[in-house]
Formats: sequence, structure tokens, C-alpha cells
Amino acid sequence: KENSPETVNMSRIRVTQLPASITQQKLQSFFESCGVITHCSVLRVRDSNKPRMAFVGFKDSNCADQAIKKFNGTFMGSAKLLVEKAKPVEAKKKTATEKKQEDLSAMSDMDYLRSLQPEDTSESKKASTKKTETSEADPFAKMSPEELVKNTARLFVTNIPYTATTDELEEHFQHFGPIGQVVVPRTVDTKVSKGVAFVQFVNGEDAAKALKDATFSNFQGRLINVTAATPLKKRELDWDAPGTSSYKRKQLLEQQKKMAANPASWSSVFISDDTAATTLAEKLDINKEEIVGKDVQDAAVKTAIAAVALQDQAKELFSAEGYDLTVLDQKGQIRSDRIIIVKNLPPAGKSKSRNNILDDLLKLFRVHGDVSRVVSPPGSAIALLEFVDADDAKRAFTKLGFYMFNEVPLYLEWAPKGVVKQQKLSTVAQVSEAAQKAIEDEDANTLMVKGITFGTNEISAAEYLREQKCSDVRAITVKKGYMFVEFEKHRSCVSAYRSLNGAKMGEQTLLVEFAKQKKQASNVQPGSVDVHACPKGHNPTKLVVRNVPFEATQKDIEKLFSTFAHVKKIRLPKRQDASVSATNVKKPHRGFAFVDFMTAEEAKQAKMTLANAHLWGRHLVLEYAQDDQSVSAVTEKTKRKSLADPVYKETKRQKGTLKAASLGLGVKKKDEDEGIGEGD
Repeated sequence: KENSPETVNMSRIRVTQLPASITQQKLQSFFESCGVITHCSVLRVRDSNKPRMAFVGFKDSNCADQAIKKFNGTFMGSAKLLVEKAKPVEAKKKTATEKKQEDLSAMSDMDYLRSLQPEDTSESKKASTKKTETSEADPFAKMSPEELVKNTARLFVTNIPYTATTDELEEHFQHFGPIGQVVVPRTVDTKVSKGVAFVQFVNGEDAAKALKDATFSNFQGRLINVTAATPLKKRELDWDAPGTSSYKRKQLLEQQKKMAANPASWSSVFISDDTAATTLAEKLDINKEEIVGKDVQDAAVKTAIAAVALQDQAKELFSAEGYDLTVLDQKGQIRSDRIIIVKNLPPAGKSKSRNNILDDLLKLFRVHGDVSRVVSPPGSAIALLEFVDADDAKRAFTKLGFYMFNEVPLYLEWAPKGVVKQQKLSTVAQVSEAAQKAIEDEDANTLMVKGITFGTNEISAAEYLREQKCSDVRAITVKKGYMFVEFEKHRSCVSAYRSLNGAKMGEQTLLVEFAKQKKQASNVQPGSVDVHACPKGHNPTKLVVRNVPFEATQKDIEKLFSTFAHVKKIRLPKRQDASVSATNVKKPHRGFAFVDFMTAEEAKQAKMTLANAHLWGRHLVLEYAQDDQSVSAVTEKTKRKSLADPVYKETKRQKGTLKAASLGLGVKKKDEDEGIGEGD
């Protein structure tokens, strides 16, 4: 097995011919110059206590190769060391006594002691049998480890290094099959690993294979032990118990959970109408009743437009902080294990300001772990919390889902991994291709400086630019987290770009880009899919608006969309009979609308801007309409119409006439004149 993959990737070495005075501490200090040591042990002869051999485990196999190359054949005192790679350890076959011990381990302690005692017919025996009924009802109690793993697909791994992470463990086990989750328990106080881990596989067969082959395998210089883990117990709330919520509250909570998972009723950057109206009233310095009062017309449209404006501000702030919210609209994203999206935050009021709400939110989440960062734009009902440890984030996500925070339930969602922008700061020597084109363009005279401190204003920014020897500054516009600097000359703009890019502004590192002269309609990263592009076979100038509330009118839809684009035509299909639902809400239309725009660019811009819009509390779902002008669509539409025309529908009078004819009664001439004759 010298050329086997296990031996080649082995990060454990075996040291023989050791001096008699060797200790574990001396051996570790002797080899620690080659890399990080995760395991060190000295085996001695039982009778004479002389050192027989030693094993040293490194975190990487390259460190083990370096130790063999450096210390093999060298002297440690008067002893010439023999250093070589350790051989893989094979799992021992179970003997008869070990199998018997496994059978005994399946029994509880009380069952084993009870089996040794003589039969007892007293009441204590009856009481003890009741306690064992729960253990006998467990279907996993009498299973073998292989059967248990095939059912649960969950493994318990021990003897792992204390510095091992979940990603490293996932990489070690992923060649057995797809892994659902890896959990490394840590202490509450010091956040140090306990040296154990739980690995959850997707398939039970893969977990059984890992149980067989991964036992005593080498992981970062340690021989890990893999056993079958007990299944997770689902915690179900007993609604019939005293002190719990009512049945109505249970049904409402289940409905909220379904709505939170449905994209048609919820969006990741949701801003409630109350929050939008309150923020708009504060900005305009007016009373809130002037926006959503009883006598105010189009209050729903006004709050929807205000919410869209606040959503755009939220996206700009998140982008300045290094978060890309455009990935939230993409499907099939891999979720992060440390960043949580907190939705449905309560709006600021007279009793509590926005800062007080965020402070209370941080106190609530910091009970479960350290929060390294929180980002929440003003007036928004969304916040991003980034935890230091993944286990703390999972604990907070489990405990605080649908938690009543200031009389409002919190909706939690794992952020996609692509939400954090992977940006590399370019230096003076490394200039990107886009920057090189902007340098050659003589009309480029404006810089976008990202990463500035939030206390920066126009005066402090001008002083900082003078310190960096930036001349010919025409204008400075400071936003939250970034600023635009316009120069008089193109040469001064290029010089400022080279001096500011990568420079320090306090503790922040600046990222400088040339500002675009014309705002692009879409911000699509290279290699990603444009979710707002018109698919093939659809009309690029026509949108279908689904999930339209029944309280909305065609005038509301027209005012909402005409704010952001030129609308050509709007059609809101009506019902033939305006029915009334169980909630006493009339249904004058069918719940969807068609909006026709002048150009395809305006349709795309409206779809991007109103992708997360809410009207009357309902999330508007926008899609491109199918192209009805194509030959196949027109042919099918004509075919459906021709099949629908000759359908004969009997009226009540006709049914009565047929019934009378079947009974042998005469039919009046009046009925024939009314059109119920043989010709019909």
C-alpha cells in the first residue's frame, strides 16, 4: 500500500529509534518547525517503559513530506531517527465478545439490571415497565448501526482537531456522496470546538459507506472515529397543553409560514405600507394622515410608489456595504450558513426610533452568538445579520423564527452565498480593463469612491482629497457609504484614480471606479443569467401582472406603472359575475392585468423597478406576456374559438320544454316563437 492514495495523502508520520529520554512535549517541539501539529503520541513498552515508536500528525500532507525529508536519518541526541509515513489503519473485525457487547449496549442500564434480578410481581415492576414503554416504542432502538445509518443518514465523528471547520469536514466526506449538513458543536463561553462533529448525508446508502470506510481514516493528522448518530427529534408544540396558543393562532401561524415561503406573497426586500407611509411623511415633514387618510384618494398607489423608492435606496446601501441583493431574485442559489435575512421589521414610531429598534434586534440575536455585522437601511423592513460562527447562526435561526418582536413576527431566511460581493481591490500596478478604457476616454472625469466612512460629508471629503493631493476638483456628492468626485480635467481624474484606489480612509480601504456616463438598464454580472430579460416566444413590450388585489382598479394599475414608464394600454379582465368571497371582498376582476408599454426598454425597466412592489399588501408578480401575434398562437386561438362557438347550452325554458315533450304534453306556440323550436 505504499503507492495507494491513502498513503500518498497521509499526513501522519511514524518515528522509530527514539532516545530513551524522549517525551511527548520534546517530540512536538522537535517537529513543529514543519507545520501545524494536530496529534502527537509516544508508545512505550509495557514492562520497561522504553519508547517503542511515536506518531506525529500534521494538518497537511505536504508538512508530513517536509518532516520526512528534513528529519529522516538525523540525530536526536545520540539516537538516529527513522521517519516514515504511517500506514493506513484498517478497521478490526468484530469478535464474538464485541458482538455480545454491542447486543448489551442496545439495552438500557435498567433493562440489564432488571434481567439479573429475579421475577418480581410487585407494583414497582409495573411502574418500571411503564417507563420502558417509550424506549420499546422507539423503532431505532433495536437496529444495528448499519441499519440505523441507512435510515437516518447521520454520522457522529469524534477525535477531530479542534481547529477543524465545517468546510474541511465536508470536503473530507463529500467523496462518499452528497452531504446535506455538517455541524461542529462548540462551547457556549469560549466558542471552541468540542472535538466532535455531526455529518448529515442526503442518502442513507452513502452514509453507510462512509461508516464502513471512514472509520479510523486520516483527517488532518488524526485518526477519526465514525459511529452512527441518533436521529434528531422533531420538537412539536402541544397545542392542547395549558398555557399554549389557541387553535386559531396555530392556523394563523401555519398560514404565515406558507406565505413566507411563497414568492408570490412575499419578497426579500419587502417594506410594509405602514413603514413606507411613515418614512415618506417624515421626509416630506407632513402628517401621515395626509398620505393614508380616509379622504385621501389613491393611498395604496402612493404607498406602493414610496415603498419602491425605499427599496431602491436599500439596494444602494446594501451595494455600498458589499452586499448584492440582485441574487435574491435568482432561483436555485446555494444558501449561506452565517448570513441571515431578517424581514418584517416593525416601523419606527413615537415610542421607539429606528436606532432603538436595531439595538433591540442586536440584543435579541447576540444572545445566541457574536454578530459581526448588521446592515439595515433607514425606513426598511429588512436587515442582514452576519454571524461570526455558523453554529451560532443556526441556533439563532432555529430559536427566533417567527419570534414576536415588538408585536410583529420576524421572518428569517438564509441569504444566498452570492449576496456578498467578491471584489478585489486593484493596485496602482494592476489596472482593470474597464479602468484602462476609461483612462483612454477623455470624457471620463468623474470617480465613484466606495468604502468611505459614514461620518464623511462634503467638507471632510474635500480635506481628505487635498491630503491625497487631488487637484481640479469641481464637485463632490456624498452618499451613504460612497461618493462621486467630479474633476475639471481628465488628466486630474486619472491621477486621482491612481492615488485613491486602495488608499486608507481611517480604517476603511477605498475602492475607486470611473463613474458611468450613462446608467445601464440592468446590472448583470458576467456569467450570470439576466432574470429580467424577455424569454423566447414572449412579447418584450407587454407584461402580465399577477396577484393583483381585488380592491385595486385599472386606474390604480395605470398610475403605478405610468410613474416609471410610458404606458400604452392597460387591460384588467373582469369577471362576468362579481362574486363575493368568504371575507366579504368583492371580486370585480380575475386577479391579473396586462400592461402594454411603448418600447421594450421601458417594459424591462418597469419589471426591474417594480419586481418587489406591493399593492394593497399583495406582492405583484410581473412576467412577460406570451406573444399572441405569432402564427402558432393565432392558429390555436382561432381553433379554440371555433370549438367554443357551436357549444349548445340548454336554458331553463328549454329543459322544461324537453321535459314536457317527454311526458307527452303539448308545447305552446309562444315557446316556438321565442326561439325554442326544432331549429334550435
